[in-house]
Amino acid sequence: ASSGIDSKWASEIVILRQRKKDGHIEILLALYKDSVAEFQGQWHIPGGYGKKNDGDFEGTCKRIFLREVGLEVEPIRVVGLPYLWKPGEHPYGFPLSIFTLCEPLGEVKETESLRYFPVHDLPSPIVKVHGDFIEEELVIELTLNSLVRRVE
Repeated sequence: ASSGIDSKWASEIVILRQRKKDGHIEILLALYKDSVAEFQGQWHIPGGYGKKNDGDFEGTCKRIFLREVGLEVEPIRVVGLPYLWKPGEHPYGFPLSIFTLCEPLGEVKETESLRYFPVHDLPSPIVKVHGDFIEEELVIELTLNSLVRRVE
């Protein structure tokens, strides 16, 4: 079955915020309701496949976030290592996910299917690759960055 995608890479849009009351870092997740049946009803990092007109993965971030959240976004930098999906993890084969820290250009309106969650208290069910990225790559990067800030 053809997926209709133009590329084998996907931009995963990482939106973070820090709660004022306790300093906890939260990540924006969406409840999956697109065409991949295997991910239905699971929380995920907003993202999607690149298309020719996007230009690059930053262009994909902008298009996808506008489609999924209704806001423009400014890509800041790639976070962690790109992830090549393994056999059985994704029905479209082995896409390469590029996790990109972005800043929304406006306030994200939380709903039942679009919410911030503490990075140390993720919802269930969550797309496994995204949960692993948050728990492993993202938390390590946040810890290292906070250590660097304290040293300066």
